[in-house]
Amino acid sequence: MCVNKDLLDKEGIEVPKEGWSLEEFYTICKKLTKDTNGDGQLDQFGSTEYTWKEALAANGGSLFQGGMLKLTAPEVKESLTFLQKLEELNKNYKVSSKDFDQGKVAFYPMTLAQYRTYKPYPYMFQNIQNFTWTCIPMPAKSKTTKATLVTTTSFAMSARTPHSKLAWELMQLLTEDPEIQQTPLCSISRDFRYATGGPKSI
Repeated sequence: MCVNKDLLDKEGIEVPKEGWSLEEFYTICKKLTKDTNGDGQLDQFGSTEYTWKEALAANGGSLFQGGMLKLTAPEVKESLTFLQKLEELNKNYKVSSKDFDQGKVAFYPMTLAQYRTYKPYPYMFQNIQNFTWTCIPMPAKSKTTKATLVTTTSFAMSARTPHSKLAWELMQLLTEDPEIQQTPLCSISRDFRYATGGPKSI
């Protein structure tokens, strides 16, 4: 979880410690979500991009149990109820990552890829205002719940490719090169399209 430290400091709130709960997360978001300039519109928020996936992980749940889809499992219901409570704080305003970049949001769940992009160059994007931020473990229902989502990207080579050597070299480059690992995926995609003259299969 990425945290806007300056926003919490302004409101007299300490950065949560490891093992913080969903209830603490909600309480802080509720305290932070407000109209700060008196124009009748909310302009400061607790969180953005926190979805049912993060809520389900925080409750230790899974959509699939024993190979079966379990939409009525208690953990699923608890997760959706929590997410609804969280979103109701924003009064129908769709909080975005852009709001976080502008210093208006306290919490933003960040993938490892996003973290590796932001961390070396925290103000690399022009729309990010100058504020101090850090990352902490995700909140969870209990201290033993593993609430951090992990996603992976797999590369594969067709057995029928006539360019197996080139395909293998490209896969190695994308997955092993330290500089590429620190580069935003959108930049890699753009540069690759430019270098090859457009989308191609190797």
